Amino acid sequence: MTTYYNRLKKQWKKEKKEESESKMAKLMGLLVREGRISDIEKASESPDYRKALLQEFQLS
Repeated sequence: MTTYYNRLKKQWKKEKKEESESKMAKLMGLLVREGRISDIEKASESPDYRKALLQEFQLS
């Protein structure tokens, strides 16, 4: 049972990581299209700013 649980846990982590990466890629694309390049720089340095941008673009 523990092995099965560990496999599930590992799969969930992988799926969450892929989902997060997908959201960030969408966000970066939207920011580039809108010419908000300075926001990309700020987002790379600040988790709070990334979170705010994700909410702004309804990606969170």
